[in-house]
Amino acid sequence: MTEPDSPAATPLDSALLRALAHPVRRRILSLMDPDTPVRATDLAADLHLPVNQVSFHLRSLARAGLVTEAPDQGGDRRSRRWVPTHDEYRIARPEEPLSKEDQRVVSAFFGETAREQAELVRRVLAWSVAYAAGRDSERRGAATQLTVRLREDELRDLVNRIVAMVSEAERASAASDAPGRRLWDVVLLAGRDDLRQR
Repeated sequence: MTEPDSPAATPLDSALLRALAHPVRRRILSLMDPDTPVRATDLAADLHLPVNQVSFHLRSLARAGLVTEAPDQGGDRRSRRWVPTHDEYRIARPEEPLSKEDQRVVSAFFGETAREQAELVRRVLAWSVAYAAGRDSERRGAATQLTVRLREDELRDLVNRIVAMVSEAERASAASDAPGRRLWDVVLLAGRDDLRQR
């Protein structure tokens, strides 16, 4: 997902969100890169799930138009490689308001997303206590909370620069092919001060 007004982003509608209702499908999409076709077996290894389960979810995502089979893959259906059809997604804008039905689907989707992110925060903070107490010496997470005074356009620019830096770091890491690369869940969240009163 990206900034709400990113011109390149695909709007999320109820049909797409229904396809993303399952957490495994959301996780699959988060692991995919439009420039790097991936097999179900590769995703299954990352997700620690059976290949047939990942294949089922890939087919569901394909029916919704969220992933597609990469071209020039030959005739072996078992080694099919997949790519996401879109790179970025966004919520609707005020000038394109959601229908009542879409509002319910979007609300349910973001409710699930909020629960997943809250669980990630809980796990990272629990690890932080174990790390500080000397019970776990491995770096398994990081947590930072900042308060900044910016204009709205400056915040949008800051978020875009952070996302670009993360993408650049991932590309550089992949190019180096150094051992020890792991998956890290990164959540970038910003809330204006008047959200505190809601």
